[in-house]
Amino acid sequence: MIKTPFLLLGLFCLFLSLLVAGGSAGALGIFEAEKGPGLGLAALCFFCVLPCYSYAILTCEVLQLGAVSGRLQTVVALAGSIVGLLFGLYFIVKAITLLSVMLALFLAVPFGTIAYMVIWGTFDTGTSRIVLSLFMTVQIIGAIFLVVAAPTIVKNGKLVALTAVTLAFAFILGLLHGLVPNPLVSIVDALAALVISIVATIWMLPLLIGGILSLVRVVRAVA
Repeated sequence: MIKTPFLLLGLFCLFLSLLVAGGSAGALGIFEAEKGPGLGLAALCFFCVLPCYSYAILTCEVLQLGAVSGRLQTVVALAGSIVGLLFGLYFIVKAITLLSVMLALFLAVPFGTIAYMVIWGTFDTGTSRIVLSLFMTVQIIGAIFLVVAAPTIVKNGKLVALTAVTLAFAFILGLLHGLVPNPLVSIVDALAALVISIVATIWMLPLLIGGILSLVRVVRAVA
């Protein structure tokens, strides 16, 4: 039996983690400037949209909003996947460009290296560690609520994979920020952002295909 209050609490925690990552990324100026704590956090926020969407659809089904959620899911899946793919391509291009510039400067000894150190040589690992720790904590709490609400969720491979990959990305990102010497953290952070963005973009493709197929079925039903 599904326990709706716990399901809603779990969904709330997932969206809260999305706000933590996205709000922190925006407040720290990641989207506007080349400086700052890096693109990794912004890319993680982008990926977090996937589990949030999947669990939101599950919640609509549990609350017996089938007729409404079916039509809404078609529109959201199609529009969201298109926007998601555009954002994914944006992050991929931005990460590749940033990574190329940083590597070119870092390897251009001595003046290029000096320029790199001035611009990206100091990475705010303290802030990123706090944000990532808070993100993972809220995600884990949300996952616990969801499992308590519906133990059968663990049998849903897609949802389990999305949750596990999200937590894994956050953990690896934090690990990279802590293990790599500070002057090189910006480079590995951009590399991590590239990997996360590619995985998220690929994961958006089935969502786009499903949205198109659902739209075709809706059009045929109306016709």
